[in-house]
Amino acid sequence: MTFLDPAILTPAALLAIGVLLVLTGKLLPNSYLTDVRHDREIRLAEMREERDEWRKAFEAAAAQNHVLLENSETTLALLRSLQRAAEEK
Repeated sequence: MTFLDPAILTPAALLAIGVLLVLTGKLLPNSYLTDVRHDREIRLAEMREERDEWRKAFEAAAAQNHVLLENSETTLALLRSLQRAAEEK
């Protein structure tokens, strides 16, 4: 006799297997899976929004950093020219 022998798979055995699957959490109702999928989609949408906000903040910081670097280069050039002018006197 094998496990899938039709003599072993009586209606009572099939019912017992079904109950066992439900009790162990291997067999879930479709409505539960739909709810889990819906919750996951909501969470993914929230994560995408957060990602976009962080990306915008990063881009703003990078732009500000670029402006600061340009200003520092201008200031450095001015200070060097002042130093050269002071040395020439």
